[in-house]
Amino acid sequence: MGLFEYVSRMTHPKKGLEAVDILWATSVGLAAGFLAGILFAPETGKETRAAIAKTGRLVSTKVKKSLDQVKGTLEEVASEASDEFPTEGA
Repeated sequence: MGLFEYVSRMTHPKKGLEAVDILWATSVGLAAGFLAGILFAPETGKETRAAIAKTGRLVSTKVKKSLDQVKGTLEEVASEASDEFPTEGA
């Protein structure tokens, strides 16, 4: 089994949502909800700006969590690949 085959098998061991898919779906859902909220909210400009700031913080937090999950997955795959394919002299 080659390195690419191993990495492919480790990153796609089963069907289902991967971290990148979750990140993408979360981003699209947040953007759609944000736009709908802006278009239909009967709030003042000050209230709308506060809502935008709050939503920005929430999006930032969710994106960071998703990126941390992707990072963890990549570190796990790299560790398993290095165990499977040790470097010469190690």
